[in-house]
Amino acid sequence: MTTTRSHRSALAIAIAGALLASAATAQNVTVTAPGGGGFVVNNAANAPLFAIDANGNLTIANLSSSVGQTSPVCFNAVTGLVGPCSGGGLVGPTGPTGPTGAAGATGPAGATGATGIAGSTGATGATGATGVAGAAGATGATGATGVAGPGGATGATGVAGPAGATGATGATGVAGPAGATGATGATGVAGPAGTTGATGATGVAGPAGATGATGATGVAGPAGARGATGATGVAGPAGATGATGAAGPAGPTGPSVSITVFQNGPITSIGGGNTLVATCGAGKVIVSGGCQADIINDAISGSFRSSPTAWTCLIGSAGGTQITAFAYCN
Repeated sequence: MTTTRSHRSALAIAIAGALLASAATAQNVTVTAPGGGGFVVNNAANAPLFAIDANGNLTIANLSSSVGQTSPVCFNAVTGLVGPCSGGGLVGPTGPTGPTGAAGATGPAGATGATGIAGSTGATGATGATGVAGAAGATGATGATGVAGPGGATGATGVAGPAGATGATGATGVAGPAGATGATGATGVAGPAGTTGATGATGVAGPAGATGATGATGVAGPAGARGATGATGVAGPAGATGATGAAGPAGPTGPSVSITVFQNGPITSIGGGNTLVATCGAGKVIVSGGCQADIINDAISGSFRSSPTAWTCLIGSAGGTQITAFAYCN
């Protein structure tokens, strides 16, 4: 289809006006991961905070070290919906602590038995037959410790005995290991110089050398004197002014265009490639589109109409930035 210049100008003005208008009706944000991939949300240090793998398994980092809460969380086994547990939770209340039992009374200490009196020693009688062993007698009281007697005087030092005879000479010991090699002696004084020999005969003359390279070209001589300037020619007469042409007809007025902006985002990017699609509302078709990303940490590698009603943005990101896709629809 051919579009006139005025039509394109009207379309550009309409798109610019739509960009300055308020945001259109919010749309759901849909992120489609590549085959075998998942969805990951990173922090500013590019470390994962929240992830869903290709099998739908959910991982929340640092959950074990977060602040403890009092209400349990359950999920619907059919739909996967997460929320508070019904019936106050699956864990029952903690029962009261039972009373501590009373300590038993300490029994009385038993009385100390009396010490028996030691009997006197009888005379030694004849050895009779060995009788039956009687019961063990009571233990007698321990006698008092006797006083230690005075120590005796130290005896005088005895006289030294005579010196013993000289013993025989012992055998010769084994020779010790050889000593280390001594340092090298200093270099001796140089002898006198020998007599100078006779001068040898003159050698045969060598062949002639090769011809040298051609010398450089000499400097050019000075330029000749400049000739005199010729006389200026006579100016020709001015030509007659042409007639003014008739005004052309006005061009046709372009059709009016009503542009509605639909957007997907802003959403937080993930590290790596991000695909974001903005879709026109019901009954509208795509006219143009655009992508918005972080100028430092993101790179827009693709921005194109992916269907008659959708605009696709391909954005590479370091993660954690805000990205948006726009669809300008008529």
